[in-house]
Amino acid sequence: MAKVITFIVFASMLAPVFSQSLSVNAPGGDPDDSKRLAAEATYELIVGYIAKEDYPKVQKEVRNLLDLQLPSKFDSQLGGAFRRITLKLLAIRQFAVAHTIVDMAIKELEGRDELQAELLLTKATIFKAEGKEDSAIEFFNKSRQITGQGGKHSKDAESKSGSKK
Repeated sequence: MAKVITFIVFASMLAPVFSQSLSVNAPGGDPDDSKRLAAEATYELIVGYIAKEDYPKVQKEVRNLLDLQLPSKFDSQLGGAFRRITLKLLAIRQFAVAHTIVDMAIKELEGRDELQAELLLTKATIFKAEGKEDSAIEFFNKSRQITGQGGKHSKDAESKSGSKK
């Protein structure tokens, strides 16, 4: 348990997750800065609630993060945030919570291809951590297909092995 707490404390000391858009454009800055700051605070609340093992509040704050409707310029940071949150949950074997929050994000952020690919990759990681290799492989493939990097040999190998989705 001490290693998990140390990991969470260390991860919280890293650079802000949504720091990309510090703006020096016009007076008042970028209008998305308030959303970025809210997202940063919400991410830190999620990390805090994970440390306190208050999983209903984790899910509530994930809902709040999604409700911010961050613009697509933050997709990379948002995908990374979900990945880090999920890894924290996996470290303490909270698979069901990890599945729930990633499923919420997949549903809410549909149509944002690169972010969807990241979320599907994260979902695959959860399955892998659970030892559910078939489901992990399915989601790793779904992630890769969204990026257009499925490769011509992927489908050939599936059809030869008789794999079913």
